[in-house]
Amino acid sequence: MGDITIKIVVATIFMAFLTMSASYLFREFALPRSVILIASIFTIILMTLFKMVYLKITRGNAVGNVLLVGDDEHTQKMIGKIKHPMLKGTRVTHVQPNTSMKKIDQLLSQVDYVLLCTNIGKEKKSQIIYHAMERNKVVYVIPTLYELLLQRSTVSPLEDTMVMSVKPFGLTWDQMFFKRVFDFVSAAILLMVISPLLLVVSLIIKLEDPKGSIIYKQERLGKNNKPFTIYKFRSMVEGAEKTDWPCTGDRK
Repeated sequence: MGDITIKIVVATIFMAFLTMSASYLFREFALPRSVILIASIFTIILMTLFKMVYLKITRGNAVGNVLLVGDDEHTQKMIGKIKHPMLKGTRVTHVQPNTSMKKIDQLLSQVDYVLLCTNIGKEKKSQIIYHAMERNKVVYVIPTLYELLLQRSTVSPLEDTMVMSVKPFGLTWDQMFFKRVFDFVSAAILLMVISPLLLVVSLIIKLEDPKGSIIYKQERLGKNNKPFTIYKFRSMVEGAEKTDWPCTGDRK
C-alpha cells in the first residue's frame, strides 16, 4: 500500500502546483494557497482510504498462492509483476522447467494458480496443464510468438486434408479505408483548430531568421520503404544538413 500512497501524494502535489500556477496566471480564478493546501491534504487522505477499501473488497488480504514454472531469466520480471502492490499478499513458489513432474504435482496441491513461462517444452507444458486441470487449478500460459500466431489461424480444407491458415498481422482493406478517412478528417479538423498557433510559430521563425524559409522539407522512407516528403517548421539554420553539425540545431 505504501507504493500506491506515494503515487497518490506525487500526483496530488503535481496537481496542486498546476492549480497554483493557473491561479497566478488567471487572477479571476485565483484561489488562496491555504485552500489549495487543505484540498490537497484531503485528496491524499480520501484517495488513500478509497484505495484501501477498494483493494479490501476486490482483492482481499491475499490473492492466493502461485506456482511459477520457468528459468531464472524469464521469471524475474514475472515475479515483480505478480508481487505488484495491487496483488499484495500473493505468495510465489518458483520451480525450474526441468523439475520432476512428481515434485510439481506435489506443489499443485498447495497453490491456487499456475503460471507457465515460454521456455517450457511442449510435452512438459501439456503435462503440467493436465495435472493442474485434474486438481481444478487455474493455469496461465505466457504464449510464444508461434502460439500467438496460431490464435489468428482458421481451419480450412485443402483437398481432403484440414489445415490451419495463419493470416498476417495488419488491417484489412476496409479497415485501411476507414482509417485513411479518419486520419484525413481528423488532420483537417486539427489543422483548423491550431491554425492560429501555427501562424504565430511561422511569424516567430521568420522574425528570428528573415532570410530563411519557414517550412523545411525532406525526403524520408515510410511504409514498405516507400519515399515520401515530410514538411515541418524549420528548427535549424538554413542548409544545416550540408554542414558538419546538422543534428545540433546550433543557429549561431
